[in-house]
Amino acid sequence: MHKEALQPFENILFTSEQLPLFYSLLRTEREDLNKNKILLLDVFKLIFNHTMTNQESPGLTKDSIRESLNLSRKVCDDLMSMLEGSTLIQYTDPHRFIYWTSTSRALQLARYIKDKI
Repeated sequence: MHKEALQPFENILFTSEQLPLFYSLLRTEREDLNKNKILLLDVFKLIFNHTMTNQESPGLTKDSIRESLNLSRKVCDDLMSMLEGSTLIQYTDPHRFIYWTSTSRALQLARYIKDKI
């Protein structure tokens, strides 16, 4: 998905009715390279935690996410596309690598999940 198409929505917060829908989206399952179940939530948490704890860092590359969670390229691409399409993550391209970080919508959803759990 093109960043220009999504960018206007990255910082518009969800309504209270939309939060449960996006929370259910994060519980989407795929299999990692060892046939273990992995949730979209795992990818979301990895990017979100990195964004919150490493403010100076440009973000995570898709390869670092893939290696951290032991994912195939296809599964990683599918999960990242879902997060990007729901505007929970955004990318920057400062040099030759694309770095992924969380959006303000991700922060709002993380707060909802924390209250829910």
